[in-house]
Amino acid sequence: MAKVDNPVVEAVKATHRYVTVPDIDMFNMPHPGVRINHENYGPGTYYLDKERADTVEKCLDDYEVGNRRLLQPRQDANAIRAVEVARQRRLETFS
Repeated sequence: MAKVDNPVVEAVKATHRYVTVPDIDMFNMPHPGVRINHENYGPGTYYLDKERADTVEKCLDDYEVGNRRLLQPRQDANAIRAVEVARQRRLETFS
């Protein structure tokens, strides 16, 4: 079967893409999915426009970062300490 070049199909491919929301998270618990305004994207694969796909992927990345932070509380403490030291140095400079 010959390939048919359809400009409409090519245009849709240029403006849409697939995004997959996982079934489980890194703790082996059901993934809560992503909610944007009143739209819910539960576990599964979705064919979305690029802007919405970027938003869903950013939400998924933020969720994973939050889960990783639960596993690395010491790094959070170090970051807070570094901010406090920088604040103290700034206060000393302006005093």
